[in-house]
Amino acid sequence: MNKKQIISYAAITAAAILNSQAVVSWTGATDNDLFEDSNWDFSGAVNGTALIDPDFFIFEDLTISNATVSGATAGFGYLGLGDGHFLTLDNTTLEITGTGGFQSLDDGAGSPRVNAPMTVNLTNGSSADIQFLNVGVDIVIDGTSSLNIRGGGDGLNSQTELSRILLSEGGQLTLTNRAEFDEQISANNGAGNILVNGIEVTAANIDTLFTFSGSTATATAVPEPSSTALLGLGGLALILRRRK
Repeated sequence: MNKKQIISYAAITAAAILNSQAVVSWTGATDNDLFEDSNWDFSGAVNGTALIDPDFFIFEDLTISNATVSGATAGFGYLGLGDGHFLTLDNTTLEITGTGGFQSLDDGAGSPRVNAPMTVNLTNGSSADIQFLNVGVDIVIDGTSSLNIRGGGDGLNSQTELSRILLSEGGQLTLTNRAEFDEQISANNGAGNILVNGIEVTAANIDTLFTFSGSTATATAVPEPSSTALLGLGGLALILRRRK
């Protein structure tokens, strides 16, 4: 992992932990509909937001805790957040039904983007089930949480700006099939969009960084160089012992 990757991953991980205290919070006062405004407490809004609608960019940080939430969109609709804003799921299950997903605001800079992306933090056993990511969304998955992207072909959609999935050890990612993983990490589809413990997943290391069960991949620990060397020496000693 190079210095740039370390700094990038550390910054995103820190942001996942240190969210702004000024947030719009889920209450579930009416039902479990993500896009029902009465289910949200807007008292923490810093930009005057008073609604959560599909296909509408929200310039606030959002948190949902200890809930099961579902939202429906029309067509390829999305939950969208403006530059640098967060959606944090804490012990929460979220599904955007149909062909819905997450989308960040295009900052017009192409890839890599200049402004901070929309970030979705999956923490404390949370799960998200969506059709796609689009236009520079970062999803940070801790070691207890999971993401399912239902869309085939290009569910992790780069388009103008790269979207990324950043997993800690134990985090899970499900795509439509194993072949979809190979497509998503290929150079012509935006290599660098899936990382495990800050390391870019490639064709050469995918089976080291992930353990597969069908179309679900679980991020695995990456041995430190010193540990790898010790394992190698141990193996060599065993071979030499057997030859005696």
